[in-house]
Amino acid sequence: MSRVLSPLFSMNRESNQSENQNRKLLRDCLPNVVYPVLLLAGLFLASASPARALVLQAQFPGPRKPDKNAQKNLTGQVVDKDGKGLAQAIVYLKDQTTQEITTHISDERGDYQFYGLDPNKDYEVHAELKGSSSPKRMVSSFDPQKNVYLVLEIAPPK
Repeated sequence: MSRVLSPLFSMNRESNQSENQNRKLLRDCLPNVVYPVLLLAGLFLASASPARALVLQAQFPGPRKPDKNAQKNLTGQVVDKDGKGLAQAIVYLKDQTTQEITTHISDERGDYQFYGLDPNKDYEVHAELKGSSSPKRMVSSFDPQKNVYLVLEIAPPK
C-alpha cells in the first residue's frame, strides 16, 4: 500500500488541473513582493494515490508597476538668454485643479525645487525677475516621470 510517489513526474490530467488551480489561487491571493521568495505552489494529488505532495517553487516578481500615488518632484533652474543662472527669481507653481499658487525663490545658481507634488494633478510653472517673466510651462499628470526638471528662461525687459 505504501508506494514511493514522484509527484513531479507521474501526474495525471486531474492532478495537473488541481495543481494549476492551486497555483492560480496562490497567485491571485498573495500580493507581489519586491524580492524573490519561495512560495508554496500548492497541494496536488498524485496520480495513483490519494496522498498529497507539497512542492516549493521559486516565484520572482514581475516587472514593477509604477506607483500612481508616488509623489512627484519638480526641480530646475531659472536662467537668462545666455544660460546663466539667475538668483532671487520668484518661481510660481500653480495647481490647475485648485488654482493654489506656491512660490519658491531661486538660489544663487538659479536653482529651484518643489517636492511632494500630487502626481494626479497638472501644474503650471513660470518665473519672474525684475519685471520680466519666463514662458509658462506645464507639468502634466500624464507624464510618468516622478522627477521633472525644467529650465525657465527669462528674457531681459524690452
